Amino acid sequence: MSPSSRTLSNTVIPAARESTGLGTEELLTNLEASINQFSANVKAKFTREGEW
Repeated sequence: MSPSSRTLSNTVIPAARESTGLGTEELLTNLEASINQFSANVKAKFTREGEW
């Protein structure tokens, strides 16, 4: 499993799985938070200083 797939599996997918019974606003809030965390994880993993 690639690092980005692992990050997705640890953030967005659990938020979607845990959405049963939530109201629309709570669901959207949880998904937005997990997407933001996913983005931060990917940036942290793949951002590095280049040669230039």
